[in-house]
Amino acid sequence: MVQVVEVIAEFKADGFINVGRGTRARVVRLHDAEQYGIEVDHVVRGVAIPSGLFDTVEDAKAALIQFWDECNEALQNNPSWMQVL
Repeated sequence: MVQVVEVIAEFKADGFINVGRGTRARVVRLHDAEQYGIEVDHVVRGVAIPSGLFDTVEDAKAALIQFWDECNEALQNNPSWMQVL
């Protein structure tokens, strides 16, 4: 069965420490679902992607921003930025 995902909002972040580049991420919702998830384009080794579901778009957005803050902090010591496949 085909899985349809609605992109609710797309975000871009630039200026990460030690890499000088940006990335993108999305708040998504499965078709006909009530909760929201996060998709990211890049991760930093050792930083977990928020994998839970969120009740509101604002909760998902806050988790994404927290994730990017954690990535930025991790890049201070380990500039290992990886694309999510």
